[in-house]
Amino acid sequence: MRVTRTYEVLQDDNTWKAASELHLGDIVRISLIVTTKRAGCRNVAIEDNMGKEDSFQTTYLARVVRTGEATTPPAKTELMYEPQVYGLSLSERLFITPGKEEK
Repeated sequence: MRVTRTYEVLQDDNTWKAASELHLGDIVRISLIVTTKRAGCRNVAIEDNMGKEDSFQTTYLARVVRTGEATTPPAKTELMYEPQVYGLSLSERLFITPGKEEK
């Protein structure tokens, strides 16, 4: 399994832009994309659910509430009944700066 994570920030015009930097108060859309070459993967658990080389994407929103540096742990997917089959995303360093109105 392969897991990829992307970050997008909600813009003032209600569009999403790939995040190159995060600011306090930003609303961030985080997407997890899971790909497997194994057929029949129907019960997959995602920590941070699928089928021949298939992809599954889940997205959730989060608000940035603190400034500074943070390391994201890897997102993990695994087959519910075969936990030895799993995938991990990369761990990432995030740098959060004060909000636009606080500069």
